[in-house]
Amino acid sequence: MHAPGGAAADVVAVDLGGTKTTAALVGADGAVRGERTVATPASEGPDAVLGAVAALVDEVVGSAGAAGPDGSVTAVGVGTAGVVDVDRGVILSATDAMPGWAGTPVAARLRTRLAARWGHDVGVHVQNDVDAHGAGEAWRGAGRGAGSVLMVTVGTGIGASVVLGGEARHGAHWSAGELGHVPVPGAEGVRCGCGRTGHLEAVASGTAVARRYSALAGEVVDGREVVLRAGRGD
Repeated sequence: MHAPGGAAADVVAVDLGGTKTTAALVGADGAVRGERTVATPASEGPDAVLGAVAALVDEVVGSAGAAGPDGSVTAVGVGTAGVVDVDRGVILSATDAMPGWAGTPVAARLRTRLAARWGHDVGVHVQNDVDAHGAGEAWRGAGRGAGSVLMVTVGTGIGASVVLGGEARHGAHWSAGELGHVPVPGAEGVRCGCGRTGHLEAVASGTAVARRYSALAGEVVDGREVVLRAGRGD
């Protein structure tokens, strides 16, 4: 694939979250080009989500003039919310931020949708979004050159990834590093998005912080608004 200006790029990377989805061209040097973002239609179910992802990938690739039948797109990589069986590209479990997402064969369905659009097959690799983020930080970001990296993200939920030797470790059940679902003091009886109670994510995610603030001091839209209010001295 060639992006405008002749810069080489051969992979489309997708960051698929419960709130928004971003896709971009990524070159062998790690350079990001042609980034696009759309809202994730999570409440409409897996088919709507995969339709939005396919359309977004098509838009990103089309902007580079590389969606033709020559197969110039070598791969699509998807980092998604949820616990992922990476070998099969299937979602094993997910929080209620992505209704119906558990059990979705993301790799197979997205590959089919893209083949219908482009007239040729392309490889699709799917893994947990924080594992993808951690691997990226170890490759070209804050963890570059380090033998081991612990990546922690706080947003709609809380995620973590353990990266050793540049590779995200998934564990025997594909859930290594799920820091957000560790039991913590103060969360007893508080429901987590995974359906259980007592987890870190239930009290410390952006969603949980906004919910708790709203209960104590008046309605806020999300965790970002809480941060803005704190910055103003609240």
